[in-house]
Amino acid sequence: MTRHKAYTKIPFAALFFAATLISPALHALNIPDYRFHTMPETSYYGGIHSIAKDSVGRMWFSGYDALFMYNGTSFVRMTDLVTNLLPNSYWSYGQVITDNRKGLYVGTNQGLLRFNYRKLEFEFVLEGNIGSVTANNDGTVWLIRNNGIESFSPERLPAVTRYPMPPEMSAPGRTLTLVCTKEYVYAASGGDLYRLNRETGQYVLFASVGGGSCVIRDVVECNGSVYVLTLMDGLYECDGNGRIGRYFRLPLEYEKSAGAKELHLDSQGIIWVATQSGLLLLEPLTASTQLLRSDLHYPYSLPNNSVWSIFPDPDGGIWVGTYGGKLAYMTFADNGVDYFKATPGGLNHPIVSCFEEDSEGNLWIGTEGGGINRWDRRDGRFVYYTQESRCGLTSNMIKKLWHDGNDRLLVSAFNGGMRVFDERQGRFSDLYMNHPASGQPLSVYDFAKEGDRGIWLTDPDAELMYKDASTGRVETVRLTDAQGNAVRIHIETLFHDERGNLWLVGHDGAYVVDPATRRILKRHYIAEAPYSVNNLCSYCVTSDSDIWFGTRGGGVNLLRRNGSYVNFRDRNGEGLEGKTVFGILEDTPSKDVWFSTNDGLYYYDHTDGVIRKSQIDIPNRCGAYYVRACYKTSKGEMLFGGTDGFILFTPGKIKYNDQKPKVYFTDLLINSRPAVPGAKNSPLEKAISTLSYRGGEGDVIELSHRQSNFEIRFSANSYLNAEKNQYAYRLLGHSERWSLLPQGQKAVQFFNLPAGNYVFEVKA
Repeated sequence: MTRHKAYTKIPFAALFFAATLISPALHALNIPDYRFHTMPETSYYGGIHSIAKDSVGRMWFSGYDALFMYNGTSFVRMTDLVTNLLPNSYWSYGQVITDNRKGLYVGTNQGLLRFNYRKLEFEFVLEGNIGSVTANNDGTVWLIRNNGIESFSPERLPAVTRYPMPPEMSAPGRTLTLVCTKEYVYAASGGDLYRLNRETGQYVLFASVGGGSCVIRDVVECNGSVYVLTLMDGLYECDGNGRIGRYFRLPLEYEKSAGAKELHLDSQGIIWVATQSGLLLLEPLTASTQLLRSDLHYPYSLPNNSVWSIFPDPDGGIWVGTYGGKLAYMTFADNGVDYFKATPGGLNHPIVSCFEEDSEGNLWIGTEGGGINRWDRRDGRFVYYTQESRCGLTSNMIKKLWHDGNDRLLVSAFNGGMRVFDERQGRFSDLYMNHPASGQPLSVYDFAKEGDRGIWLTDPDAELMYKDASTGRVETVRLTDAQGNAVRIHIETLFHDERGNLWLVGHDGAYVVDPATRRILKRHYIAEAPYSVNNLCSYCVTSDSDIWFGTRGGGVNLLRRNGSYVNFRDRNGEGLEGKTVFGILEDTPSKDVWFSTNDGLYYYDHTDGVIRKSQIDIPNRCGAYYVRACYKTSKGEMLFGGTDGFILFTPGKIKYNDQKPKVYFTDLLINSRPAVPGAKNSPLEKAISTLSYRGGEGDVIELSHRQSNFEIRFSANSYLNAEKNQYAYRLLGHSERWSLLPQGQKAVQFFNLPAGNYVFEVKA
């Protein structure tokens, strides 16, 4: 894996970033690529109506009665810093924004506030009731103050420019809206949309939409058209002259149009419409729309259906604020990996043992204890077939699922024999795979049809069995070697090769058998190797006709088509760190081979000839991987099952992210107490967060001998899979060695440091 690194050596300030994974750009409206990562919970439960990112890299959001800052670790309530300005007054909050110099502003009913990064406090810049505030690309800040429209340049405050409105715009009861696009400043009064000429201060009526009670909420320009969003009357598309063309209805909520909040045009040309009934996506070229809603069974869905705000992160991501105080992050730099756990109405059991796909693209999921789940990929619904549901299954311990050439689903189970699914009746019928002596259903771990003549049945703890289709009888198979001697094999799995020979993958190698004579033709075994190297449990036949064998404790073996058979080492002489290989799949386009192991996911990079640890794997996200619980869908998606759900991803969508986020400091604790800038005995003259990347000769912190026990906390402005961010630090003057912190740890403590000069550096 190529790593992109960059950090600047500054006393108490160093920056560093290691590459993460990304997926390719989205070229069409495709819901699975819109994945939302929900941030930690806050104490706020109302609607998030505004989001911003400050110059440090922290996220801010506002609600009607709340203002929060997210420092990458937790949400900090900032309202006390505001109310301190007028302690006896009622405060309500509008929008929080940044200008092009990252100055942070908050609109309130008492005035416009600006945040002082160094002092960690707010200051009034304009008094009055702020109805709306936004920033233009040229750095101008526009606002509605006391029901009038104004603008200012941040460096010229308190000077403002006023734009008096004509009487028809300022009529009583009319709702005023202000929107800045790349080309224009729009002002809306009720359902009338005006363009404001910044030079002359004149308002020119552009379009009128909706009925008499219409309220325009937002405007976005796309491909020469102007899209006008109303509160309850839908979305209108106008041409460049304001003539109304297409109209898009908003989703219904309680039999009436859902309230709309905001518009956003993403980098893929898709228009987002925030509504109180979900996030509506519009593809302008085709006029196709799709509605995203919260789904408890999908961990990357919206956290709430009531979407209030959309904020494009300058680093390329998109933030969504919803009702319930829930904040979520989405980026096209996501790697498209999905983890599924057992949830009510979703996957019904945590242990996933096998997969199969039907002709309609639905997934059938076998579990160890929950029977079979059928996942409809179109609507996301799960249907369950269990022993308790009287569908014909006699065991919930499913071992294998397989669609035969007639599109019949065959099922094998522990102590349940084999069944076949009748789609018309929605039931399973018995194939009568019973023990020839006891008559009890067999435990069938794997099976393979021998044409129409019969079925081979395996159980690692028993001998190979065979059911003859003509007689209907199950028999124990007697295998012999070239000399006619009986050979017993503990068989884990089996398959046919292109010549029709039967391969038996077992605890002491792989055997090639003539199915007609039941004579062993060849044994693949690595001599003078530990037992674990020949203890096979999984396999994969690649497009090049190579065969990879996973072992229990010996890594992976490779049988090349030229006949060579080795315990595999890559071009660097490295084998798999994960010694037990549960499942193996090939990504056909790249010819990379993926392995689920006791140490997570690995893959063999076919182009570079090396084994790599996959960066998409999050430890314990789906538990320990389960033997032979792997599958590749018709779309090229890979699934690996585990003891706590399963993982799903498409290898071709995984690439590396070149973004290099900043590391910033969040807190300094001395003797377990936070150091506050300007407080008595505080060593901080300014907020420690401003030392993160604006450092210089003056960024020095002096500590007394009574302050030799301290803790430094930090974070990074990378919010995609933030739990995978990992930090390393060193304290020059004490040690030049970098110390790597465990994932999730964002603090370092020092105790009883002797007097001296030190430079603290941290990288992520």
